[in-house]
Amino acid sequence: MGKKRKRKLTGTDIEIEIIGDQREFETDIVTQDGIVVGCPESLSTGVPVEIENGDHIYVHHFLAHEDHAIDWGQGKFYETTYNNVFCKIKEGKIVAVNQWVICEGVFEEKKSASGIILTSEPERVKHKMIVRAIGPLGQEECGAEEGDMVQLFDQPQGTGDYELLIEGKMYYRVRAKDIAAVWQEN
Repeated sequence: MGKKRKRKLTGTDIEIEIIGDQREFETDIVTQDGIVVGCPESLSTGVPVEIENGDHIYVHHFLAHEDHAIDWGQGKFYETTYNNVFCKIKEGKIVAVNQWVICEGVFEEKKSASGIILTSEPERVKHKMIVRAIGPLGQEECGAEEGDMVQLFDQPQGTGDYELLIEGKMYYRVRAKDIAAVWQEN
């Protein structure tokens, strides 16, 4: 378990304050979140930034690694880029940013051909998810809407299987281009 600490982070695109458990390279369900204390209105590419000062955001777990540390005389700061921000919480709701799509897993009971339940707990169906939030840059690309059940392309672990603990609930971070299809109800 990592150390509990409060750190201020900054980068080329955003500056955030991270409060909580920082476990650097540990990759099983590690999410870092913080409050934005400084960010530009747009990137050098002209892309508007969808976060602002005071937003509660969730970022990539490698953000606080010591390799990214910068000492500016007022404590340690860390370098990050805007694409490391997956979502923000606004009025208690998850709002995806950039090209990110935040999904919930789909869980089903394993059954035999005759209908006998074979597992004590439902298991997550690989590559099948329910969309909970879509970033503005991903809306047109993925063709899905919030609440849709989607099928992901078969990809290496970590792409559609990147677990995020957001506001105490498990979600998955997916790029819009990882969505292969939207399931249609019969």
